[in-house]
Amino acid sequence: MDDKPAIEIEKTERGVAWTDAEGKRHEYERPIRTLSLQFQGLGAVLSLIRLTDEPFDTPLSARLRGKAIIEDRSLSVIGMPETSAKTIDVSFAALDEIGLERNKEGAKPVCLSYTEYDWEFDSEPGWWAQITLPLSQFQLLAQAYESGKLIKLSVGLDMQDMFLDQAYYVPRDKLNWFIEPEKYGAKLVRGDVKVLSIETSSLDLRPPAPPDTDMEASNEEPAYKPQPQDTIAPALNNLANKVESVQKALRWIFWVLVVLLFVVGGSRH
Repeated sequence: MDDKPAIEIEKTERGVAWTDAEGKRHEYERPIRTLSLQFQGLGAVLSLIRLTDEPFDTPLSARLRGKAIIEDRSLSVIGMPETSAKTIDVSFAALDEIGLERNKEGAKPVCLSYTEYDWEFDSEPGWWAQITLPLSQFQLLAQAYESGKLIKLSVGLDMQDMFLDQAYYVPRDKLNWFIEPEKYGAKLVRGDVKVLSIETSSLDLRPPAPPDTDMEASNEEPAYKPQPQDTIAPALNNLANKVESVQKALRWIFWVLVVLLFVVGGSRH
């Protein structure tokens, strides 16, 4: 943003305001609704970040990452229309001991922002959020993912320092959400999780794994069974194909029974 004019944000009683280059004033107000996210997919990430004084056998930390779509119209940085988007990358982590201490000090479990393109790291621009859940909640989410039974994941966020460009609205209205700009990008905003909805199936929705000829020749169980990527949509298609096959089989059995009854009935006469 070095080659762009600074965006001067004015604090107001109900939010913030900004005046564009043409002199038009734009006002934004703090919301009284949650930022609702619907997830399209979820994946597991195991990583190791070991500090110098930690033992070499420090366990890997687990995260879940996915792409979500906001139920409202868009996310944008004030004064930067090119940042407007409906999708956001979200990662989930379990609340550890450090997080518990920070929570006692008033730290919020959710942070959200927009990152511009960085030529040094070749990172793509986009929206992202990090959500820290209590261990029990994270375990439920991880169990639903690992079992292949996760159907739908919805999250509602109560975010500080996010704004709407509409003062009056009803629940069904689709609104635009905004955060303030900063010199080198956008402000980091924090908040809380107000809604966490994990919908699961009683069936394993993952497609069957391809046979491993080497493993079939051995009686040993593999130490690690990789989870297929993006399993939800393919699994649902697989389930639909199975249902269609069963329906065709039932129709075939029905007509066979009809023919048999006709033959048996005719032979009696």
